[in-house]
Amino acid sequence: MASLVVLSSIGTAHASGHFVYIPVYTGGYAVNPEHAVGNAEASKDADTPEFKAFLGCDGFGRVTGDSDEVNRLYVSTWLTKGSHFNLRYQTQPKLGAEGVAACTRALADPALDERFATRRVQLLLYRALHQINVGDIDAAQADVDAANALLKPLAGDTVVQRALGVDARIVGAYAAFANDDKAASAELVRQVLAARPFAIQAIYLAPALQGWMAKDGDGLTWQKRLARQVPQVRQSMAFEALVMGRFADFNALLPLLSDDYLTNRDIKTLAENDGIRAYTWAAVGRQAEADALIAQARAYIAAHTPELMPSAADGVKEGRKQADERARILEQRIAGQAAAIGLNKWADRIALRGRIARAGLDEFGTLNAQAMTETQIWVRFDYQRLLATRLPKAAPPTPVPPTPVAPPPIQIPAAGTTDLQDTNVLHTMLHAESWGLIPQGRTSGPDATGFPWGGFKWINGGSCNHSDIGPTTRMYTCTNDSNAPDVIGETVLINAALDARKAGKTGLVIRNQRTTRHVYQGLNNGYDVTMHIDFVDRAALPEAFKPIDWAVIGVDEVLTALMPFYARPETRS
Repeated sequence: MASLVVLSSIGTAHASGHFVYIPVYTGGYAVNPEHAVGNAEASKDADTPEFKAFLGCDGFGRVTGDSDEVNRLYVSTWLTKGSHFNLRYQTQPKLGAEGVAACTRALADPALDERFATRRVQLLLYRALHQINVGDIDAAQADVDAANALLKPLAGDTVVQRALGVDARIVGAYAAFANDDKAASAELVRQVLAARPFAIQAIYLAPALQGWMAKDGDGLTWQKRLARQVPQVRQSMAFEALVMGRFADFNALLPLLSDDYLTNRDIKTLAENDGIRAYTWAAVGRQAEADALIAQARAYIAAHTPELMPSAADGVKEGRKQADERARILEQRIAGQAAAIGLNKWADRIALRGRIARAGLDEFGTLNAQAMTETQIWVRFDYQRLLATRLPKAAPPTPVPPTPVAPPPIQIPAAGTTDLQDTNVLHTMLHAESWGLIPQGRTSGPDATGFPWGGFKWINGGSCNHSDIGPTTRMYTCTNDSNAPDVIGETVLINAALDARKAGKTGLVIRNQRTTRHVYQGLNNGYDVTMHIDFVDRAALPEAFKPIDWAVIGVDEVLTALMPFYARPETRS
């Protein structure tokens, strides 16, 4: 039985007209101000104009004598060797004219000397974003050009190029788009995705500028490209399918929405999710299966709804342990009864749908009145669509359902406007990285099969824990106190791809993914990235994955894109 608890909350969000599509996975950089803690609050200089200039520009503190205040990397080599320093946590700057002024002041700060070239690049790129926001596209492009000029001497530094070099292309793509140069913008998007094909923040650039239904070079829509890795995008697709009455599409997405193998099952959630599935099955003609699922869920709820404990005899004082047990059983019984009521509502919805499908015209008024009392918006739209098929031709058309729920593209403002959606823009940025912190692996070279990275082993930072949590599913968790989630996620994918290759499998399906940020004494203390991954054979997919073959990520695709970077023999300083 699937776990689809997200669907009800998504429906509520859309019914109220609000939609937030930035995933939990934000790369750890672009974050809501109310969640931002760390260097801005901890620094004794946080109230100085100099500090506020840096903070208002790119969201990080002012450079100090030996730290760029982004990566907490110290420029003195002896301090960096053998040590890991955490990425700072960024507060989110508000894009606009004040940000332009803040960046200009920060860039002129004497403390920003030649040691901090990468921070200067970052400040220039952020000033460009502020310039785009106020409509000064020429100034924005000039800042992008200045950033690229500073990056030229670092052309051989792979780490800088895959982080700040990609950021320069991201901002350049926004600037080109704002200047109505769609071809240049599209080429920069292509370069970004070629450089970081599995960095979720970078992938968001494409739909932001081109729309969710635009396609990548392989003919995959950006929505599906992101849905391969981001659970929230899949949930949006599923709710869209429900609202639009595409129940077969919804059921095809189920393997990507749930972890069927998990044993910790809340019965109220189970009742809601199984009720949704049963309704959609009945809607596509699978009535017998829908009835069986409802019966199975009822049996499960009944088995997990305990009877109340007998009352204590008169005059007998109940002990603490017995009282706690009585309270626990009462709570379980209340939950079971609520679940049964919820499941019965779904059974009633299915029955009403059947009556509508068989209705004569004389029943239309009664059935329509019943349908309009439905609180689930997508069920009500389904009823109305079905009712419309029972009306004579002169009847009014069925109400138009809401537009698809995929988020709109970012609207780049015309000159002189200030409506750039900065939250959407900023969460695509990657930020500087350093060899001293990037996970590194060694390879003994091609193996007997010709695999280029034979004998690959992590030296530092890339190891993950994993465990089998289902017949075909493995859970990977990588923890790192020195890297952003995009980097940690790439190491997870490498580990999974190598394991899949050993198992003779050619594809990966990410069933679930989550990112957890750790905080220690108010400072960012690293991240966990966890993925539940199925290994599959792309040439012989399991039946559940055949309708969603676009969700399969090729093992070779992962290794070819990521191993040349992480399996490098060069010495890092």
